[in-house]
Amino acid sequence: MDSLFSRAVLERCTADIELPTLPGGPARVLGGFDYGVVRDKTALAWYARLPVAALNPGIDHPVFVVNVKAWPAGEPLSNPIHEVIDSDAAIAVLSSEDVGVGAGPTQEVLRRLRDRPPERGGLARSGSVMVEERPWLDTEPLRVRTRERGFEPMHRGAFATVANPVNTSAQSKALVYERLRWLMDRGQLVLPRDGDLLRELASLRVELRPGGTERIEAAVGHDDRPDAMYIAAAPHRGRDGRLHCYLARLSESQRPDSALPEGFEAPVVETGSGLKVHRSPPLQSVAGSQLTLPRSSTTTEPRRIGRFRVEGAA
Repeated sequence: MDSLFSRAVLERCTADIELPTLPGGPARVLGGFDYGVVRDKTALAWYARLPVAALNPGIDHPVFVVNVKAWPAGEPLSNPIHEVIDSDAAIAVLSSEDVGVGAGPTQEVLRRLRDRPPERGGLARSGSVMVEERPWLDTEPLRVRTRERGFEPMHRGAFATVANPVNTSAQSKALVYERLRWLMDRGQLVLPRDGDLLRELASLRVELRPGGTERIEAAVGHDDRPDAMYIAAAPHRGRDGRLHCYLARLSESQRPDSALPEGFEAPVVETGSGLKVHRSPPLQSVAGSQLTLPRSSTTTEPRRIGRFRVEGAA
């Protein structure tokens, strides 16, 4: 057995940043549920892009940030689902563990997504006939095509959240965790200094099994938060029949945008590797220009700056 995320690796990508428990505002994130019933905790992880190009001249790759919310062990599974679905989070892709105890909650997630407002991903509920071609499974940017029958969007930012049931396997976990480690090594993933999250990541071990497969699990304690990170990275099987990680694909296809309003100022901190980020960072869509400013920002009124629409956090 070998450590997957050493203390040195985690320190290089950790910064003293302040993140909302659940994201709000127009920035569209990747989200993922990992469910627990008795001893394990239900956890939701979400990824957003950080507009850090202005702080780091010469950077040539996008940078993402992750945060994880965990509910107490034994929490009814419906409570976290309703809390997330009823929140102001705009979710581009919502992944949900679809094996074991997750089968029922995943069906509830799929049902409740239709109840969301169009600007939060509930476009499909508004009388249109949805034909989801899921082009995100290939190499194209995330989008959902629809056939509409007399449908006028209720909001100019209307979109449809892509639901992604995840059938966890040793192969999918090995693929995604390897990609997460790669993003950390490249400075493309920033972690908050969350003791529980860092401790669970540090406890993960990789065991090579007799047939060549790898098993990844916590040596001691729990791995609920890391598993939520794995699910939120949107593992899926593409049309080619192979496993893919959508977060990894975004890390290769997106640009290191810096869509900040003129005059935006906020304290700056650094990761262990020297990457500069805002202490309370603005959040940008994982695959778009939508931007959510932190609550502490004085720029709260919607503004249009070039092609970017900027709003304060909800």
